[in-house]
Amino acid sequence: MAKKVAKKRAGDGASLFSPPPVDIGKTVVVQVKKPDDRELEFVLSDGTKLYVKVLVASILRSLNKFNANGEPIYQVQAGVALRSDVKKSLVRKLKS
Repeated sequence: MAKKVAKKRAGDGASLFSPPPVDIGKTVVVQVKKPDDRELEFVLSDGTKLYVKVLVASILRSLNKFNANGEPIYQVQAGVALRSDVKKSLVRKLKS
């Protein structure tokens, strides 16, 4: 007997880069008044410097769910921009 496989809709479930959405109830969009465009710098053990910048797409605030301190729960949709400064000894020529 063949196994039944449930179809997944786009956006269902978690992946390595996006956890499953959490139900935070009714929400309202909150605008960012003062964005922070700074990059975070990470120096790695191989001498590489990684520069990471958070890019916020949207922020939602729950209207009826709160954390243990009574503060509203926020849901942030964001990505990261990454650039690097790699030691020349780590760079390889690509085959064309």
